[in-house]
Amino acid sequence: MLRPISLRFKILVLIFVPLILQLALLAVVANLQNQAEAEARRAEIARQIGDEVIAITRDMVALKTNLEVEPLASADSTASIQYQLLNADIDRHFSRLRQLTRDKPALAQAMEKSCETMLQSRKLVEDTKVAYRAGELRGRLERFKFISRLRSLTLALSNQLLGIGDAGKAAADASPEIQRKFREEVQFVLIGGGVANIFLTLLLGVILTRSIVNRLKIMNDNSYRLASDKPLNQLVSGNDEIAQLDKVFHDMAAALREAARKERAILDNANDCICSFDSSLKFVSVNPACEEF
Repeated sequence: MLRPISLRFKILVLIFVPLILQLALLAVVANLQNQAEAEARRAEIARQIGDEVIAITRDMVALKTNLEVEPLASADSTASIQYQLLNADIDRHFSRLRQLTRDKPALAQAMEKSCETMLQSRKLVEDTKVAYRAGELRGRLERFKFISRLRSLTLALSNQLLGIGDAGKAAADASPEIQRKFREEVQFVLIGGGVANIFLTLLLGVILTRSIVNRLKIMNDNSYRLASDKPLNQLVSGNDEIAQLDKVFHDMAAALREAARKERAILDNANDCICSFDSSLKFVSVNPACEEF
């Protein structure tokens, strides 16, 4: 046997189903907004990666120029101090670049390779200085070899950094289009979900009101039929309060018909004269015993 579904429950369904749909739409919109914000953060990180690459490249050019002009300067010379400051600045940019690429395996791998090339360049400079101080490198040929090797490492490092910068630039350039698509999806969800929510609310409202109104019309017609001593309509469908009330009404009508039948049986079989009058004292009904008088 089905459990009765009350009108209160149906009305709550009419109220809460659109609310649940609206909450679902809000959750979808919030998720799209989070994705758009994440994409904006990725674009900002890509821009910062490009800035760090540019800064490292600028320091590398200054460093190469410094070494080509005075490659084997003493430790307390201006060129040597500038060399140390540029190295410290490059280390700072590489540290920042390492932080920016830690969640990007491909860029992180390329960055580590660039670090290795940079360390090779520093080792070349330091080894050359040690050899020079030991008296092993004094001629132009040795200096030419040092500069050629340094230029080769600098070019390799520049190409590696340009690859990282290009990847960051590509991500930053693609971000506005991705964010635009997220905005379009948000608009589509809001408009489409709003229309669907309105349509669902109207549909549920129409179904509920038609179910209630049609059955109430049947019950109203039953009241006229009962007063006119006509057969009642069939029991209304459903198992809510209206259906239960209609069943009680049918039971009451059956009880009234049974009471009228018993009353008629009593009147028909009575030996006494039983009659009824209207307000004008006219006979309305008499029992068969009255006909014998």
